[in-house]
Amino acid sequence: MNSAQKQVVNLPCEVCSDAKPASWRTLRYPQYGYPGAFELCRCGGCGLVFNSPRLVPEALSQLYDHNYYIFAEPAEEAFQRVAGLHHATVARLEAVAPARGPVLEVGSAKGYMLGLLKDRGWDVQGVELSSHAAAYAQSAFGVPVYNGTLESWVEQPGFVPRPLAYSTDVIEHVPSPRDFLRAMHRAIAEDGLLLIGTPNIASDGVEAHGADWLGFNPFHIWLFSRETLSRLLAQNGFDVLEAWTFGNAELGRYPAMSPAKRWLRDTAARSGLLNGLRRLRGGEAPPPSAEALAALRTETGRQLAAAPDWRDSEDGRHPRAAACRGDNLVILARRRPGALA
Repeated sequence: MNSAQKQVVNLPCEVCSDAKPASWRTLRYPQYGYPGAFELCRCGGCGLVFNSPRLVPEALSQLYDHNYYIFAEPAEEAFQRVAGLHHATVARLEAVAPARGPVLEVGSAKGYMLGLLKDRGWDVQGVELSSHAAAYAQSAFGVPVYNGTLESWVEQPGFVPRPLAYSTDVIEHVPSPRDFLRAMHRAIAEDGLLLIGTPNIASDGVEAHGADWLGFNPFHIWLFSRETLSRLLAQNGFDVLEAWTFGNAELGRYPAMSPAKRWLRDTAARSGLLNGLRRLRGGEAPPPSAEALAALRTETGRQLAAAPDWRDSEDGRHPRAAACRGDNLVILARRRPGALA
């Protein structure tokens, strides 16, 4: 992989059609095998932040494959992560839904959230790009998952729109957020609800932590604020109902690193040693037994049932939540009737 495998993107801007982006921040990720500089630009018209020039699709796919260990986690950690995510996001969708009927998760990964929602009485459906993750979800949790993109799922014979959909930590990865939301509009029934979450580029953590902010990595090729994501949603058939952030009380960052340690890490990455060690030490954890998985699922379900309203928590009451200045942006929107032009 080399820096020649990059192309200029987002001209004109997907949000506002402006064609005069400015260089905003230059980051480097040798630890992931990313070639050269990871350039972030800011649109002069709307403020959308995006990576350009960007790795061509084939090279970006190689980057994901090369760093597969980043996305691996033991089942116990996955359940706890998903429980926390549910508390701050999907619980709100459950609260405003008229009944527990069909619900779609786009970017369903290994099915932890789908399994928990199935246990809570929902008729679930997942859409997941990774064939490995989709197969695991179907096997471990008995949930239906379409293996492919949202754009291809809505073209399948017999496709039926769902009244509710949610998607967290997906839109920042997709080739075209506009195409993604247009497909989402087709995936949701008229007057249905969408809950969407993504790292928040307007977080106070960006100023506090700079390049070490938790939302920066070479896989996040689009970075939205409440304003830019709301605008894109409105342009693609959605009316925004609510917006908030979580990760407010404690802004996330990667562990601070001394110059000496950073030099050692970067040198190891350039030599290929770092990824080799990570693959040996940090490969995917072996799956738990069916009995252990069922016990974790049951215990996490109890936690969800007993959890208080997130808005009453320290994180939910923090001033950053309503001002949308925390690390993770969440928007609840309603699909407008009619087809898109």
